[in-house]
Amino acid sequence: RDDMTYNQGLIVQNALENEVSQASLELKKFPRTENGLTPNEVKVTPEFQACKAQYNTAFQSLRNFNAGFTKNFKKEIQQARKEKYSGIRN
Repeated sequence: RDDMTYNQGLIVQNALENEVSQASLELKKFPRTENGLTPNEVKVTPEFQACKAQYNTAFQSLRNFNAGFTKNFKKEIQQARKEKYSGIRN
């Protein structure tokens, strides 16, 4: 991680975000109640538990990566945000 450039970090971050999104889509395929909760009888199935574990693993990987990424590239992230929003405020 220490020898990673900012652009390489963005590529890794996008890949991890895609993993989380895909795992989330898989979880959303399971039935839900009217209020959006997953019923307990679904939660105990091995299929749901496998999807949930995959989502949790992907999300934790993204969290861990972002912790170091934002620390190591604070200036670059601030600059990118400044450039992104500079045209909006004028």
